[in-house]
This record gives sequence, structure tokens and C-alpha cells, in this order.
Amino acid sequence: MGDDYIIKIDRVTGDDPFEIDETEAVVTVDPTRGDWRDSKAELKEYWREEAKRAFSESAFELYLSIRASKGDVDEVLAFFDSILSPSQSSMLEEAYHLSKYFDNFNVDSGEEYERRGKLGDKYGSAAQNVPSLCSAGYFEKHGLFRDLYGQLSDSSTQNEDFQDLFDDLVRHRPFVIFVRGESKLGTDELRRRVSQNAAHLDELPVDIDYLHVRGMGGGPKEKISDLKGRLDEEGAKQMSEINRKENGPNELVLAIDTDSLA
Repeated sequence: MGDDYIIKIDRVTGDDPFEIDETEAVVTVDPTRGDWRDSKAELKEYWREEAKRAFSESAFELYLSIRASKGDVDEVLAFFDSILSPSQSSMLEEAYHLSKYFDNFNVDSGEEYERRGKLGDKYGSAAQNVPSLCSAGYFEKHGLFRDLYGQLSDSSTQNEDFQDLFDDLVRHRPFVIFVRGESKLGTDELRRRVSQNAAHLDELPVDIDYLHVRGMGGGPKEKISDLKGRLDEEGAKQMSEINRKENGPNELVLAIDTDSLA
């Protein structure tokens, strides 16, 4: 089972949390199955015997995820590779693969923190923010970053201007606030950050109409709902929606019209 095999992250119907179709050369892995971690050793051994490759526990999952997400990453890089600097493009590629790994596998917070840290060590601390932006779809077709590149089309230095904008947005993330499960942010602090981010958006050379506040799990969703109530009282225009995740808890996304903020 070498590199000619296609890897898919998807639901499986058999007794095992993975299926191997040797005729079509496809391996389908379902990391949401409760017996995935117990059966992973069997798949690893099969892989070792067929491809003569051995992996550590987390490295094997990351390898599967990278193989499975190659098509998605190639599509993103097809747009951004010629636009970004070589370092930015390389960082985006690695961050996108990491985001798929975090999304598809139940990666514990310690490993996620470590892998984000290594990305930051390699490309600068702001790179640690990028996997979350990838998971949220900001680089995909019809995503924010592609729209922003189009807004700079009248510039004679479009790519250079976009590279500067990319660095600013990745470092400060003025267009989004992620509310984490361990976050101790209260409604007052969240409201202050909304104002702070909105002020940053006003200074940009492009138009970003909505500021997103995103969170998964009970605690973050409650905090976002409380913020929405506060903004409703102030008369702000906003929309909320559920972003349904295939592997993991659904995400609540609050989109705030920054022009309507008091």
C-alpha cells in the first residue's frame, strides 16, 4: 500500500473504522468511530508490511490526513501560490494540512499546541493563527481572502499589496474572533474586542463588511449568544448560523455588520 493509494477521510460501514479497497486502491478512514484508536495499530501494521514504512502514532494520522487533503490543498495553492511570497505560500500549505488534521482527528490540545508552535517557530508567531483560518474556510473558493485579492485589482502592485495585507490579517485577525472552550472572556471583554477589531477593519485598504465571532461547544456558544443579546440591545445588525462539521462539534458563527455598531 504505497503512495499510489488514495486516502479518504469519510464514514465507513464495515466492522472496522477503515476500509481498504485494493481493486480501486483506496483506503477510507473514519476517525470518528469509537474503535479507531484500537484498530489504528492494525492499519499501521498493514501499511508497514505493504509499503515498508513505519510511523509513530500521531505521525501516522498526520500522514493520512495530508494524503486525504491533498486535493483541497492543491486547489487553494493553485490560486494563492503565484500571489503570495514563497514563504507565505509554503506556510499556508503547511497550515492547511494541519487544519485538516486537527479537524479530522481527535487531536488533543497538547499536540495541537505543539504543532502550532512548530509552525510559528518556522514562519513567525503569526503562523500559529493560520490553521484556524483555514478550518473556517477563509482561503477557499468564495472565501474572504480571494475576495480581498480581487478588491486590489486596480493596483499596479496588486500582488505586493496583497502580501502586505495578508501579513496584517494573519497576524491581527481583525475580521474574526475565535471563542475557545477554555476561554474566560466575558461579554464585556468580547464587546470591547468587537469594537477594537471593527476599528482595525476601518483602517484597511479593502472592504470587509462583517466581523465574525466563532465558537464550538457549549461554553463558547453561550458566550456568543450573550454577546448577540448585548448587540441586539444596541441595535447592531447581525446574523447567526450553524456551521456543521463532519468530524467534531458544530460551530456557531455570528456575523456582525460593523457599520451598524454604535
